[in-house]
Amino acid sequence: MSSYVVTGGTDALVDELAAFLRRPVLRAPSGALEAWIHLVPRGGDETQSLSAAVTAADDALPRGQGAAFIAVVPVFGVIEEPHDEPAELAAGAARSFARARIERWSDEGRRFNVVAYGALDTNAIPGLRSREVLAARTPMHRLASVSELADAIDFLASSSASYVTGSVLDLDGGWAAYSWFYPARDL
Repeated sequence: MSSYVVTGGTDALVDELAAFLRRPVLRAPSGALEAWIHLVPRGGDETQSLSAAVTAADDALPRGQGAAFIAVVPVFGVIEEPHDEPAELAAGAARSFARARIERWSDEGRRFNVVAYGALDTNAIPGLRSREVLAARTPMHRLASVSELADAIDFLASSSASYVTGSVLDLDGGWAAYSWFYPARDL
């Protein structure tokens, strides 16, 4: 059976996510891989960690089999200082990596996508704003579950998304579409 490699993130978030993902989760590549998932933030140099994960995935993910790299990043505004800037820089880097790698990875039968999460119901992400603030500022007025995040990852890793690459899937309850910061709006 194929598995997922999960890098980045906190151990607590990896454990939470692993409980819902449909494939076994490894912290280092081994055996048949279906997807490489990199979680931001982890509480360190986010862009360097992402870059290292992309490089490692480039070596480890099988070619010609539809394997996927999925960067899981916060949407702008859900992480507060001092974690916001490193997380946002990594989110921008993930989008840039997708654009930079899309042609070669597609030619090799691999995919590169980004999941941008908004209000997520977990304590395992460093610097996540309070549940109350997140729910109040999200148009759906609720937090996404870790199970919903796992569903999005499973979809992008699956053959159901075999023609989805270079995309950003917003799992944010309308956060980005609603322009959380500018213009500032009251819900």
